[in-house]
Amino acid sequence: MSGPPSQTRRLLSPHFWKRLAVALAGTVILLPTLVTLLLADTYARIHTQPSCPGLFNSPADLGLDYQEITLTAPDGVQVPGWYVPGQNGAAIVAASGFNGNRSHALADFGFLAEAGYGLVVFEQRHCSQPGIPQTLGYNEALDMVGAVDYLQAQDGVEHVGAIGFSAGGTSTLLAAAQEPAIEAAVALGGYHNLEADMLDPQVEHGWYDALMRRLIVASFKRQSGVHPRDASPVDVVADIAPRPLLLIYGEREPPNGHVLYEAARDPKELWIVEGAGHGGYRGAAPEEYERRVLAFFDEHLLSPTENP
Repeated sequence: MSGPPSQTRRLLSPHFWKRLAVALAGTVILLPTLVTLLLADTYARIHTQPSCPGLFNSPADLGLDYQEITLTAPDGVQVPGWYVPGQNGAAIVAASGFNGNRSHALADFGFLAEAGYGLVVFEQRHCSQPGIPQTLGYNEALDMVGAVDYLQAQDGVEHVGAIGFSAGGTSTLLAAAQEPAIEAAVALGGYHNLEADMLDPQVEHGWYDALMRRLIVASFKRQSGVHPRDASPVDVVADIAPRPLLLIYGEREPPNGHVLYEAARDPKELWIVEGAGHGGYRGAAPEEYERRVLAFFDEHLLSPTENP
């Protein structure tokens, strides 16, 4: 009786089973690794290429006269915006969060225009210039500087302030640190350092969570061209002084506000809104929110000669 065919002999060979075991082991290791890399890359891409929601309202919906404008940042990027001329000689640049547009900024800060301040809100650069990544406030700070340049060229604008929420709060801090024409700044809910925000070193993470966070940092750097450790308002917030700074954070947020407040120099204020999470300041204390912000700008923009 003849022996088994050569193919059968190869299948029954110990070497075959060893090679199969090695291949299966490699697949078991490689597949989770690829999935982890894909998840980290996707998470970073959600933040570097967020959606660009359409316009939901305009200053006209608030009964405000406005102008369509184009702002030019120091790096040459141009973004569209709205300018509401004021009646009190002061104007404020307002920035939305990372995936908000000028309509969101208007909804958050339109009460400033209703109180008589000039107001500039602008579109996110990644929305107005396809291919430009979102950098969570780092490069977007340049758009705020471009808005300040615009306001300084307008008749009747004698004083300029800045305000922003979340990534826009980061932009506000970074812009105010480099642009002395910003005479007063209000930052709401921004991180103190983006890498620290991503890694969250105050918490003991499991090995997989810690690995995922490191991969997200690397993916964000590759996609945006900005290393998260360089997006660090805490390193420059002291440069805003002697111009006044108001920091607003929620009780349920990480302690970014406290870290920034400790690093800043006088004159500075920190308001921790009781019961509020990220972005819930106005909802938790609507009357006090508007009162505090308006009082801050009234004091430091309408009577600037009385300030340090």
